[in-house]
Amino acid sequence: MPRRRAQRDAGAYHRPVTVFLIAPQEFKGSLTAAEAAHAIAAGVRDAAPAAEAVLAPMSDGGAGLVDAGGDRRIATHAVTSAASVGAASGASSAPAAAPSSHAAKAPSVADVAVGATSTCVRTTEGEVLCWGENYFGQLGLGTEGRDRGTLVPTKIPDLAGVVQLVVRGTHACALLRDGTVRCWGHDGDGEAGLGTPKRAVPTPTEVPGLRGVAE
Repeated sequence: MPRRRAQRDAGAYHRPVTVFLIAPQEFKGSLTAAEAAHAIAAGVRDAAPAAEAVLAPMSDGGAGLVDAGGDRRIATHAVTSAASVGAASGASSAPAAAPSSHAAKAPSVADVAVGATSTCVRTTEGEVLCWGENYFGQLGLGTEGRDRGTLVPTKIPDLAGVVQLVVRGTHACALLRDGTVRCWGHDGDGEAGLGTPKRAVPTPTEVPGLRGVAE
């Protein structure tokens, strides 16, 4: 379901932006998963020009797997009204920005993991990008707090070689190619496995004592 959030920048509150995660399977006999995702995104842009659409065509591993995998790219489409931003900050109005698409430069997506208030993807290159709320550092970006979230898929720094990604609630863990595990986010109940619970672990941190872990 789409979520609405208000973002604060330089002391000014912007209007809430709706973000749609579009992850359809193929419509057998009519549309591939990728074609369906782009068609739905077009409808979203027509109905809500200020919204953002993140495309992630899916497949259950059967028919349509190649078609979905061939176009599983993060594609964000947005139209941001500078006039609405200016009104919130007291600045003068300006023409609306043109739609933008980052599909050509975006990495291919291998997995999508959805938590309670955030979403992360693992790319085929073994990197992780996250977006959403970041109150407990669940985006893994080294920051935490109510105003530290992001509406744009953002790469987690210094995290590479990821072969499996799991997001649950407000924390996440990643299995690396070398058999180690790194976790981040809420740790009030020891979810990060570090031995001493703390409010938040904002950076992917290796779980001690885990070596040679397999998928």
